[in-house]
Amino acid sequence: MEIWKTKIKNFLSVVLVVPVLLFAKAVCAAPIIDVPTGGVLPDLEPEGVFNALISKGLLILGGVATIMIIYGGYLILFGGENKDNYEKGKKVVMYTVIGIIVIALAATVVRFALEVIQ
Repeated sequence: MEIWKTKIKNFLSVVLVVPVLLFAKAVCAAPIIDVPTGGVLPDLEPEGVFNALISKGLLILGGVATIMIIYGGYLILFGGENKDNYEKGKKVVMYTVIGIIVIALAATVVRFALEVIQ
């Protein structure tokens, strides 16, 4: 019976982790804000600097959020009989999703503010 539990946990970990990694790859590959080529900060105009910083910041935060969701899923799947690990994993995933929503709203507000300024 213990062998089947291990096989089911391994199968579920692959089924859950692979789509998250593919989603992370797609998110990291998609341009969030158009940044002119030529370096991280292509010009010293505020518009170009803000666009580059927002783009790089969102990329980093998206990567951190992906890692946190994977960590929370790991705690949920492999918490074993320990109820604390399961609850901790649920909280990590929930707070990460809330963080992603806050990040998306903040990026939208900044983009809107930059459009209004122009």
